[in-house]
Amino acid sequence: MQILTSSLENGMISARLLIEYSDILMAAGQQAAVQQAIVELSESLGVSDVHYASVNEMTETDMGDIEIAVEAAVSPEVSLGQYKGLKIKIGHNEDFEKAALSAAADNISVDIPELILDRQLDSIVNEARTEVLQSTSLHTLADIHSIIVRLNIELKDTSSEDEVWERAKKAAEDYIDQSAQEVELMVASIKKVCKAKDERIFRGIVTRAQERSKLSAEEIAQQVFEAYLRTENKTMEQWRNERRDLAEKRCREELMLKAVIKTENICPNVMEVQQYAYELACGYGMNVDEFLSYVGEDGIRAQLSREKAIKLIVDSAKG
Repeated sequence: MQILTSSLENGMISARLLIEYSDILMAAGQQAAVQQAIVELSESLGVSDVHYASVNEMTETDMGDIEIAVEAAVSPEVSLGQYKGLKIKIGHNEDFEKAALSAAADNISVDIPELILDRQLDSIVNEARTEVLQSTSLHTLADIHSIIVRLNIELKDTSSEDEVWERAKKAAEDYIDQSAQEVELMVASIKKVCKAKDERIFRGIVTRAQERSKLSAEEIAQQVFEAYLRTENKTMEQWRNERRDLAEKRCREELMLKAVIKTENICPNVMEVQQYAYELACGYGMNVDEFLSYVGEDGIRAQLSREKAIKLIVDSAKG
């Protein structure tokens, strides 16, 4: 592996790496070779712990080498405050464990790299996408918006994007209020906001259904989430900014737990890892060996260490 360029600024690593074909063969695959290259890169920069390493570009040469552009966040230094024996003020319906972890996280001192916050926000977006996918009305809005966009192109309608979404919301609301799924009713609802003949609207509905069946799950999730944002009258940037405090809270808790694991020297032994893996495997209906090959022993040990750190904090806290 050759480091073509590299930099470490504000807790973020940026680099271009050349991974030779022989490295890929030695690692038994591109993915493993990339992971090993990132480890070597971090070691060369004198850092031992990185988060959210990602490949932004990849180019393959005629010789089978690959050149990649990577970025990663360096795990920041964490100064722990009090995390044992915390006195927790908690309401009747509040979760004691969450309250204890939140209090311990509030006591740490840390500068969180922007990349870590961004990735945590990405995770929150993905959670929201999964949640809104359950909404039939948002699926309907996304479909009607797509239909109106196509009709506007055919009719040479130059309405703005905001205007199109407003029409789509009105048509979707009208259709949903009828609590029915007949195509004729959708045609009628769309006709109220779009100057097109019934036959043209009907063809648009059929075309959308055909195109939708070819979309990937990710593409559908993206369209439905866009429909959700439009109902909230927010851009993605505004929505993410509103959840920045939540992202920071999650980051602080994870970094706090990681620091507690290190400070308390929490390191589960082989028997504990096997027992924990067995319990998790049973929950997924898998045997232990199969589960370990899929998740990896390091992943099991990391999760068990996290559970032990949580237990240490919660068990010593006082309500």
